[in-house]
Amino acid sequence: MVAALGFAALAPGVANAATDLGPIGFGAVVVDDARGHVYVSGPTANVVDVLDFSGNLVASIPNVPGAWGMVSSGRCLYVAEGSAGAIGRIDLNSPTFATTQIATGLAYARRLVMVDGTLWTAVSPLPPTGWETLASIDPRSGRVRNFPQEYYSPDLATSPGAPGTLFLAYDAQSPGQLLRLDVSKPKLKVLASTFTDQENIEDLAVSPDGTRVIPASGWPYAFEELSASTLQPDGIVYPGNPYPSAVAVTPGRGGLLATGLDNGYSLPDIAVYPLGTTSPIFTATTFTPNGTANVLPHGLALSLDGSMLFAATGSDPVATNTIFNAFPLP
Repeated sequence: MVAALGFAALAPGVANAATDLGPIGFGAVVVDDARGHVYVSGPTANVVDVLDFSGNLVASIPNVPGAWGMVSSGRCLYVAEGSAGAIGRIDLNSPTFATTQIATGLAYARRLVMVDGTLWTAVSPLPPTGWETLASIDPRSGRVRNFPQEYYSPDLATSPGAPGTLFLAYDAQSPGQLLRLDVSKPKLKVLASTFTDQENIEDLAVSPDGTRVIPASGWPYAFEELSASTLQPDGIVYPGNPYPSAVAVTPGRGGLLATGLDNGYSLPDIAVYPLGTTSPIFTATTFTPNGTANVLPHGLALSLDGSMLFAATGSDPVATNTIFNAFPLP
């Protein structure tokens, strides 16, 4: 099947690649700059697909139950296995991508981030109610620590510029709520908490220097930047249209922000901005055949040097197939 890619505003002589991964579902996309690979998790097919920067499928790692959130660290790729309630570790130096479960008892774990070498996820009661609690995992020993405070459908984000800090958004709520948590000590401490003027948050990014927070929210139809210290608007609003679905950042080229849209009839549905600047340096359109934007929540990632953008999009309005897009940036 050919990916549903309509128009892409690319620099002359620069082409993009689109690869149909089939009906694998979608969890997250993560860039491995050291190996020149990109990982796409497919919770429906229980796989993690490995692609190169040109969009070629290098391998498909099977038997990763409900593969969702991912963290690449050194020779390891950690994966939240939602169906198994576990965290899996994939050896990226192994020719067979050997996979081991390092922690279990983490019901419906989906999001996964790393703070100062410790993994963090959110776990849910069964059946899921939307309310979840945080858990930390030591990737060396597999030790799990559970925390009692509940959050609604929490989205998690971190930044190397904010050590010991976990940023959390209540997804799919109106108004959207954001928290900044100190996770450097045994007891979590709320450093900042706010209800925003945004609704139905679907993704969250923190600038590499730890000073800016940018949610992707269904309303308003733009990407409002917040101060990371106060979680209040800092006056910068990156343009958007219906409906913001994804954000990603990189320190490359002085700091870049990628934004994506889903389900609306607006073009372009992808844009890249220098952080702090509201004029894009790149735009692209990846509509479905019926003309709707199709960038999936958590579907954007940038290379470390800012030379490449990767996007996971849906083949149709219900994302029957997952499409992997690779865009060289001008």
